[in-house]
Amino acid sequence: MPHSEINKKLLSSRKELLDIGLRNNMLNFRLTTKSLRVVDELSEEVLKILYRQSKPMTFAGMPEKHLQQLVSRNGTEAEEDKASESTSQLLHELEGVNWGEVLSNGEDDTENTDKARRHTDTRLQTAMTEERLFLQLLKIQAEAESFIQEQGVNVLFLALGFLHWFEADSSDKKHRAPLLLVPVHLKRGGSKEAFRLEYSGDDLVQNLSLAAKLKTDFALELPQYIVDGSTDAEETPPLEGFFSEVEQCISKQLRWSVEPNEICLGFFSFGKFLMFNPIFPSKPKR
Repeated sequence: MPHSEINKKLLSSRKELLDIGLRNNMLNFRLTTKSLRVVDELSEEVLKILYRQSKPMTFAGMPEKHLQQLVSRNGTEAEEDKASESTSQLLHELEGVNWGEVLSNGEDDTENTDKARRHTDTRLQTAMTEERLFLQLLKIQAEAESFIQEQGVNVLFLALGFLHWFEADSSDKKHRAPLLLVPVHLKRGGSKEAFRLEYSGDDLVQNLSLAAKLKTDFALELPQYIVDGSTDAEETPPLEGFFSEVEQCISKQLRWSVEPNEICLGFFSFGKFLMFNPIFPSKPKR
């Protein structure tokens, strides 16, 4: 086979392994019935509890009346008409909701760190009624167990922080890409027990697909949160510095933004990308 043909096939394989198309939810994440948005929480506190301290976390729902009021206050007339049909789903699409005002319930007692108690406890707040939340978590747990049984891998992660980006200055389609992924398990001891979210013990995962997309299409180097993979959980740096570095990295991109406290539970698979480095090692620095 001619050398040029071999290079052509290698380039084609490289593009496939990079997986930087918009069908990849590492670059274009969307909420589905098998994902869950967490609201009014701080990524730093969640990482501290779940990962550094290895404490399980549970989920808190929201009263239906509260959800209806939010839709009426923040949604369009069309959304209000459909409020009773799918209130929680509508809220997933709303932007600009002041969740702190909504969920504080008049709470003004803060700790010495100026963080409200709802941000430092082990309950993850959601914009769903308790009933819908239970059904959502049931679906997610079943899907997670199915992945492990059929493929032997855990692909359930809690995404901390998102990059909101556009393909071009003229584009009106906003895309969301997670910045840091915490591998987790969703467990439930019995029918009367609440679902628990636990750190799985595997390594934290940075968005390799996003790093490749930014480098390939925008000539940007996505900062790394953890450079040394042997760093102990207790010694991991604060997320604030990492998110600030990402903000600096994308500062010249119009309308792009870093949302440090956007948190979602969902499924992320990047097996192909993990094959990339052994096949296409980077050139050694001179």
